[in-house]
Amino acid sequence: MIKDFSLLRRGTRVYKPLNDITCCPAHPIWCDTMRFRILSAYKKVVSVLEAYLRDGIVPERLPCGIPDPQEAAELKEPGENEDQTQRQMHRRPEADKENGYDPGTKVTPEKAAEPFLAKNHEWNQQPKIEWKKLEELEDYMKRVEKREGDVHTLEVRVCSCSPLSPEINATLRDEHEMFNKCFSRVYTLGSGGMSLEEFQETYVKTPLVNIHDKKVEAAGAPKFGTYHQQYWLDGAKMIAVSVVDLLPGCLSSVCFFYNPRYSFLKLDTFSALWEIAYVRNLQRTYGGTAPAYANLRYYTRGYYFCPPSKLNYNRWNQQDVDFPSSLTASLGL
Repeated sequence: MIKDFSLLRRGTRVYKPLNDITCCPAHPIWCDTMRFRILSAYKKVVSVLEAYLRDGIVPERLPCGIPDPQEAAELKEPGENEDQTQRQMHRRPEADKENGYDPGTKVTPEKAAEPFLAKNHEWNQQPKIEWKKLEELEDYMKRVEKREGDVHTLEVRVCSCSPLSPEINATLRDEHEMFNKCFSRVYTLGSGGMSLEEFQETYVKTPLVNIHDKKVEAAGAPKFGTYHQQYWLDGAKMIAVSVVDLLPGCLSSVCFFYNPRYSFLKLDTFSALWEIAYVRNLQRTYGGTAPAYANLRYYTRGYYFCPPSKLNYNRWNQQDVDFPSSLTASLGL
């Protein structure tokens, strides 16, 4: 399979940036979902959502985004490393004597090693500690599943655009209203917004057509095409929508918008985690029975082009950005 994630779809049009003639090259963001490991910053996002669903807790301070090494260096107190080095240089004589070392007396190597050998013997007698298993992404996704006694519930409904499902027809105006509200308040793109016809032309209509695959249908796997993943709070209120294309080999994220009232939940970041887990689940469930799903493992999310702060949720690891070979070599990836 040829891996080319540089194509992006908007409505019925598919385009590719011309990086050889533009001043700001756009590099496609892709992720190998089978090798994905959740970072601590993403764990905080899941924890905030879990606290809201379980107890209705709204965080006073929003969870931070992807940690920036430069910001971490600026937060470090001046002279911190120097003080630590000086503390290590001043050794306590009492501690030296406890460890079998006395600067005033001559001690043979065997005598000095006795305390350490005794401690080593004690350690060998203790039962071996089993290392904690590395938690997978699915372990964190289970934390936001519905449980008895929860204050709120979050449900993701996957609705097809090809062919157009009745669920999208019933919620089309709600999606359009949420889209304009999100892009006017969050991304400050003006108050004019997009008309219902333009919204339907851009994010509902699709050139992708379902191909009847007998093995896919027999396995019960979803057909390839365009889908709207609707996030419903308490089963009655739609608070976010993710437009994705399910293709052979990858899941492409076309657009994501949400209700700005729930910005504290960081649904933009959570949606990316949910979609990565969705790809992993499809591959593991149907990869062995439906040949069309055998190579499904990649997740794409637009382009990387020095994004503004509103697009920080698109900042993934550098190895997940499909840089050209020359730029990759210069970055040491």
